[in-house]
Amino acid sequence: MAFRLTPRDDRLIPLISELAQVTLDATAQLAQLVGAEAAGREAAASELTRIEQRGDDATHTLIAALTSSFITPFDREDLHTLALALDDCVDRLDDSGQLLMTYQLVGLPHGVAELLNAVTRMSQLTVEAMGHLSTPVRLGRYRIEVSRLENHATRIHRRAVAEVYGSGNDVLAMLKVRELLDELLAAARSFESVAAVVERILVKGT
Repeated sequence: MAFRLTPRDDRLIPLISELAQVTLDATAQLAQLVGAEAAGREAAASELTRIEQRGDDATHTLIAALTSSFITPFDREDLHTLALALDDCVDRLDDSGQLLMTYQLVGLPHGVAELLNAVTRMSQLTVEAMGHLSTPVRLGRYRIEVSRLENHATRIHRRAVAEVYGSGNDVLAMLKVRELLDELLAAARSFESVAAVVERILVKGT
């Protein structure tokens, strides 16, 4: 039977993967909310908030496990930062949904769907990456691809904002849509922050 003189807590990687999965669930639910008819928006928004609460619970569970672990698979501070960065991704997605509901936004520019597509792909890559933290050799291109997608999201955001301001709509209406676009870009940048932490973990492990 295998025996460790300094037992490592193997709960942490599955807990990180669980939290990453919450980000993907949140992106899918936000997409449903964006595409919902007016009558279905309230239920879709409520489900997104439930997912955000799941993310908070998963983050608290992960941090509790981290603080009670004697030996961790990676640097304790980096894992704590990673947990908070993943939680921030979920928060940004929920905030986007809350903006949509608060302002009752309709007739959204195509850039909203494009940003959501980019964020969804970043989330998918993140779920895959968190599942491979124990085999970092498979993570080499993760940061590169997420960074590329963040640059893509920035270009989408810039174009969408220009289209909104050139629409000739009421100024207040334009500012509300701009706020949603800004929040979606912030979500994309949150995923890049996650990738930066993973890169730091990899560098320390090599």
